[in-house]
Amino acid sequence: MRLSISWRLTSGYVIILTLFVGISSYSIIQLGRLSSTARDALDIDNRMIGYQEKLTDIFLSEVRYAGKFIITRSGSLHEQFLQFKTDFLRYMGESQLLAAAPDVKARLSRVKELHLQYQHLFDQEVGYVKARQPYAESRFQQEKEKVLESALGELDHLKRQVQKNLHDKLETMEKVGRAARTIA
Repeated sequence: MRLSISWRLTSGYVIILTLFVGISSYSIIQLGRLSSTARDALDIDNRMIGYQEKLTDIFLSEVRYAGKFIITRSGSLHEQFLQFKTDFLRYMGESQLLAAAPDVKARLSRVKELHLQYQHLFDQEVGYVKARQPYAESRFQQEKEKVLESALGELDHLKRQVQKNLHDKLETMEKVGRAARTIA
């Protein structure tokens, strides 16, 4: 049985239309992935880099005021130290809520742990200072410096990890865009 020319033309157009709809759907899906990856890159990773920088600055300010307090024993310096401690914990909480990657969460947990170690050492030293008891000041200083260096190293590794994640997302965006262009 022979098909009429109009039937063959209609079925040909239906096949072309189906292919076009399929390609358009694929492109829309790929562009949606591209959009969500871009949103993640801008929203999460850039904010995480900002939080890392804030955490570093605040921790260094804490250390500076802690040192000044130990030398001068001024109550206002201790209050400033406590304010920086509060700010650090607030930014740490916000960054931990924002972190999605397990490696970033692990680094943030390690930084928080090191910060608590520093706080513990400082609190012990303040106890000795306020009680006017002799203590091994150099030992406390060495331990606090070791904890500070470890925390700053972790924060630096955190920044590099977030930048690597951002770079990976940008590469994914490039691949998705290239695939959508190729299909289109």
